[in-house]
Amino acid sequence: DGEIADCPWNKDNDIIFLKMSGQDIAEQQLPNCNFVFLIDVSGSMSSPDKVGLIQSGLSQLVDHLDKNDYVSIVTYAGSNKTVLNPTSGDNKSKIKSKIYSLSSGGGTNGAAGINTAYDLIKQNFKQGANNRVILCSDGDFNVGVTSHDKLTDLIEEKRKTGVYLITVGVGHSNLNDANMEQIANHGNGNYEYIANEDDAKTIFNDGFKKFFTAAEDVKVQIEFNPNTVEEYRLLGYENRVLDATGFDNDAVDAGEISVGQTIVAMYEIVPAKVATKKEPAFTFSVRYKDLAAETSELIEINVENGFVPFSTSSSDFQFACGVSAFAQLMRDGKYTNDASYDKALEWVQNANLAPASAQLAQLEDAILRAKGL
Repeated sequence: DGEIADCPWNKDNDIIFLKMSGQDIAEQQLPNCNFVFLIDVSGSMSSPDKVGLIQSGLSQLVDHLDKNDYVSIVTYAGSNKTVLNPTSGDNKSKIKSKIYSLSSGGGTNGAAGINTAYDLIKQNFKQGANNRVILCSDGDFNVGVTSHDKLTDLIEEKRKTGVYLITVGVGHSNLNDANMEQIANHGNGNYEYIANEDDAKTIFNDGFKKFFTAAEDVKVQIEFNPNTVEEYRLLGYENRVLDATGFDNDAVDAGEISVGQTIVAMYEIVPAKVATKKEPAFTFSVRYKDLAAETSELIEINVENGFVPFSTSSSDFQFACGVSAFAQLMRDGKYTNDASYDKALEWVQNANLAPASAQLAQLEDAILRAKGL
């Protein structure tokens, strides 16, 4: 799905808005789960907005499991410990009791915990099931393997076992957000951040399907028509850009899309001075692999050079522009032109997304806070 409209912060340019969604599956038709909860219980996690949120979130996740699902729990601080061996999902009281018994203290030997978690899930590997490690931490690894490169190398080696990884970051202080994101990227999974109970509910309860992968190694390539587009820039994704040769190379790792998850990509373009409306503006190509497949499938779509005014664009488009403008302002972006925190807030609020959510209220609050700094 896609849309082209004029850029709200630079009227001479346009915005290309692209959405991709993973196939949605009814919850009762999802594969069985074999989860290992890998929980950081080091000293840096000892606050209610860290361990407390993880306990609340994982407890909500357990409510979605049944007798055919299994949960194990591994904790790590200066050393690691298996707190719960594989336990059926219908034994919810036992699993939750172990989750709420956790306390924190000590250093952070994340690599040792990762090794133990993967060893444990390998012992109980379920063919055709959703075998997944769920790593919950603030990303502060300070014991054992601590370098970013060595940690990602370790995760890359572990993903060869067919086990997926999701990372969940917590806390307002001492959070190594970039480290948690890259660990997930290299582990065939996604990264989530929770700041409060609303986030915990959104990720672990409402977003339960995000713990299931719909497609692997998803790559997007845009080929612009020079007759209709003079210049372009991708908004965000700086740490996910592939070499031009990587798109057709199935050996190159890329991101995963979860069941029902929507991914958004946005480009700001400078339209050609004399554009031929009948020509396509660009070709949108997507490569993806079905689960456990070795070769990718290719989808190509030609998009015509038509656009609508920003004022009549979709609510999703206007909301995304508000979020993008806010992010660019926070990074002192060079191309924000007429954008401001007030306008970013206006675009977000004018999107008229319903129903209003706690996440929307958090975004509005964040924009107002940034404006006041």
